[in-house]
Amino acid sequence: MKKIGMIGGLAWPSTVEYYRGLCTKTNEHYKANGVLAPYPTPHIIIESLNINETRKLRGIEGDEASWERFERVFRETFLRLRKAGADIGAIASNTPHMRLSRITRGLDFPVVSILDATAEAVRALGGKRALILGTSVTMGSPAYTDTLRKYGLDVLPRLDEKQTAELDRLIDIDLFQGKIAGAHSRILNLCREPIEDGANDVVCLACTELPLAFPEHKDAACFKVDGIWFINTTVVHIDAILREALA
Repeated sequence: MKKIGMIGGLAWPSTVEYYRGLCTKTNEHYKANGVLAPYPTPHIIIESLNINETRKLRGIEGDEASWERFERVFRETFLRLRKAGADIGAIASNTPHMRLSRITRGLDFPVVSILDATAEAVRALGGKRALILGTSVTMGSPAYTDTLRKYGLDVLPRLDEKQTAELDRLIDIDLFQGKIAGAHSRILNLCREPIEDGANDVVCLACTELPLAFPEHKDAACFKVDGIWFINTTVVHIDAILREALA
């Protein structure tokens, strides 16, 4: 396997899920191919960043210069991971992917994108339109919209200001600290109005903490709750990272 260089800590609960998922799926891959136990585990280097510090470095949408320090932190982290022997890179978080094209400038190894992995999952499910749920930065960025449209998909209107603030509170105050009680009901309430067509509309849980609100579906790439289809961006990203590592 190729060695994976992963940026984590944004936030730590989802980084744990990435490590667990990559190890579990690697075990399953080798078991299915006749390898005897103990099953191989992936080569992973993780550098955990301080989310409090990276949050302060966020820029303003539309002001490219304001993001330079944020991008530099991630680019320099990838360079350290590369120097440590990583063959491929990944960020265990959605929000930094809004700046991925600039973060990866000048890198000489591939970084697996959660944006492409999510768009591929929506299309594979047969969805036509996607509602993006994530941090205010993620929902305010054109990155998901542009990627989904590249795959022939459309995007539903984003949440309003009040709903966005509610989702930010859920992510920052509860899920970042591993508090999941009642979280799935709050997410469902935010989805019901925007979702117009249960057959064609899909909700992308585009913050790697949001799938933690649905623990019974934590290993599913997609799942249905109350007639609404959800894409677990953590799982689809893990699957994409593993495919690249095994290629």
